[in-house]
Amino acid sequence: MAAAPFRTANRPRTRAAAAVCSRSRVRVVNAAEERTPARNRSTRAAQSAFVLLAGFCTTAPAFQIERAEAQFVEREYRFEMTALLEAPLEDVERILRNYENYPTLDSRILEAKVLDRPSPHTATLATKLRACFGPVCRTVHRIELVEESPGKLVAITDPERSDVQLGETRTQLADEAGRTRVTYLTRLRPKFWIPAFVARRLMLETLEDATIELFRSVEKQAQGK
Repeated sequence: MAAAPFRTANRPRTRAAAAVCSRSRVRVVNAAEERTPARNRSTRAAQSAFVLLAGFCTTAPAFQIERAEAQFVEREYRFEMTALLEAPLEDVERILRNYENYPTLDSRILEAKVLDRPSPHTATLATKLRACFGPVCRTVHRIELVEESPGKLVAITDPERSDVQLGETRTQLADEAGRTRVTYLTRLRPKFWIPAFVARRLMLETLEDATIELFRSVEKQAQGK
């Protein structure tokens, strides 16, 4: 807010749970079509198991990741995500603009405070984060200017007052039949050194996991949970 093996570490996130659910429904249909009198008992048992699995999938969490990719390129850590949240756009936007509530969205955010509002639609935001790369952790301070417009947030880091040389986050929201599609892009270049061999990969994983955790929490709070 994740040549050398990790320089271009593209790691698309797949929706494995959704794939399992789809396969289970297909197998229920196929079991019914291929049933023979001698195999009725075993087929009915298989059908029952698959029906239970299908019911479980129906009640699975609504948060859907359509695309997620973390990479290190041009000395920057970048993460892009498109996700669908089971909550109305106005509620998602309300949660995202409640900046001082951010520590409840992601445990890595230790503190978030609006320092001032230079204009009605901009905010100077100070955040303190706990960043861990394997066993090594450090506290990161960041000052950003956040620009607000309908369905959109753009946050640019002030490098003079932050522990990053470059930081930019863009969040776009779109209504999707009562749900909210989130298009998210963040890029950053820390001032502190991160070893290339292992920690760079861990940094990408941290960036991805923290973003996904945050938007899962946004969805829950927007639903009133």
